[in-house]
Amino acid sequence: FNKHLVSKRTDEQLEQLKLDIPANNIALQASVLHTIANVYAFNGDIAEALNAYYGALALRENAGDPLATSATLNNIAVQLTEANQYRAALDYYQRVLQIGQQQKHAEDIGDAEVGITSVYIRMADYHNAALANQRALAAFKSVDPQYWGAISAVAQVDEIAVLRRQSDKKDRSFWQALKLA
Repeated sequence: FNKHLVSKRTDEQLEQLKLDIPANNIALQASVLHTIANVYAFNGDIAEALNAYYGALALRENAGDPLATSATLNNIAVQLTEANQYRAALDYYQRVLQIGQQQKHAEDIGDAEVGITSVYIRMADYHNAALANQRALAAFKSVDPQYWGAISAVAQVDEIAVLRRQSDKKDRSFWQALKLA
């Protein structure tokens, strides 16, 4: 969607979008709710974004679409991270990992591990951030060494290293965890 246009929509217009969807089209309802949540998230309204994501999640789980469910779970985790609800965010990322593993969908696994890395960075748990980052890199490399997600994961290695050096130079296990296979 066009962020420049979408960000100008009013709440009333967004509500109208939900009302025009056939009641029997659960997948479309979920997609619209997910998109509405994206708009709220883009505008920084975490509470409304989460409300819409939770609605989309319920519909997607009911429809039995695991990859769409995973996308919504991931976005919930992102919003919970933004709200500094780190433990809850990690729980949602774990659900994304489970779906990724069940569906053998490495992109979901990598995306979840990048999110987990971000949460651990915010928690100043650089050792676990480095471990999650390694898992993200491995997942993305299994898809394609040039996959864009790997770029994001590699960028986090530098961020973790800088933060870790600032925090405590004595923790050798952190530096060992950063060694990429």
